[in-house]
Formats: sequence, C-alpha cells, structure tokens
Amino acid sequence: MREVWFERLLGFLLGVSWAMALVGGLYAALIFSALGWGISLVAFLFGSIFGFFFVILFEFIHRSLQNKQRELALLESILDSLQRASSSKRDEDEKLSNH
Repeated sequence: MREVWFERLLGFLLGVSWAMALVGGLYAALIFSALGWGISLVAFLFGSIFGFFFVILFEFIHRSLQNKQRELALLESILDSLQRASSSKRDEDEKLSNH
C-alpha cells in the first residue's frame, strides 16, 4: 500500500515537473519574443531548465525504485527456493533416519 502511494506521488511530481518545464520555457520565450526568434529560443531553454532538473531527478528516483523492487522480488524468489530446498533436504533426512 505504501509503495503504491509513493509511486503515484512520484508520477504526479514527474508530471508537475514536465508542466513546470513547459510553462517556464513558454513564459520566458513569450517575454523575450520581441527580441527575435533566436533569443526567444534561448530564453525557452533557460526558462525550462528548472523544470527539466526536477524531471531528471524524479525519473532517477522512479527508476531506482523500480530496480529495488526487481531486486527484492529476485531475492524473495531465491529465499523461497532455498527454503524449499532446505525443507526437502530435511524430509529426506527424516526418511533416512526412520530406517
């Protein structure tokens, strides 16, 4: 439950970051549009840097969370297989000790 809530929050923050990058870039481009297309394009890039920083940050957090979930699932499957092997080994030992 906690992981699902965190993933939803992370997705929301990622969307907000994209919106912030777009709006910041458009706002900066609109302000400098009177000076020409070149300067307006550069202003768009500088205006969207703050939002792009958060996009990269939240994407990095999201990917590391996914990697940790995959690692956890793999470790749980290894532990389960080891426990099954251990219980079957004990069953075989008990059968041999009864004879």
